[in-house]
Amino acid sequence: MSTASVQEAFLDLYTCTDENLLAQVRPDLPLPANYAMRIYQTSNQSALLSSVKTIYPLLRKTVGDEAFRRIIENYVYQNPLHERDLNYYGVDLPDWLEVFLTECEDLNDMLYLVDLARLESATHRAYYDGPYQEKLLVASDYNLYDFYQWLRNGAKGDFEMGEPQLISIQNSGPYLKTELMEAKRS
Repeated sequence: MSTASVQEAFLDLYTCTDENLLAQVRPDLPLPANYAMRIYQTSNQSALLSSVKTIYPLLRKTVGDEAFRRIIENYVYQNPLHERDLNYYGVDLPDWLEVFLTECEDLNDMLYLVDLARLESATHRAYYDGPYQEKLLVASDYNLYDFYQWLRNGAKGDFEMGEPQLISIQNSGPYLKTELMEAKRS
């Protein structure tokens, strides 16, 4: 049996709720099977939350710890792990966030957060995709590049959202290169 098929079988078992099937996995355990599997599930959810926190530090900084926790907990509970590589879990949060924000009364006026999440996701993907891959482009209806730099430099003073921008991210070997391409055309 290949490693991939073992991983696939574990993922199937991980989401299983059939008590009889779970009991066959480790019949010698002194715990109910669903309780034993819940240990794995809790550990996995903790790893997924940690992974998402790592990808989106500026989103967290922008919305605050409480709102960020609410966002990522909802995301993790609604989006089980399907990737074999934990480094890529959470890179699709921006698409999910776009819907989530419209449903949150306290955050629905902050749609620029979707663009910020797209930029952080692209930066993360560029890092893990390796050097010398194609540039990743992020188009924003806001002056996202300036906002991104402002956040990374300590977010001192006020910031006004302005003109649309197009940003490129590329892994150039020893470092990531994030640059403003041009103002986005409407």
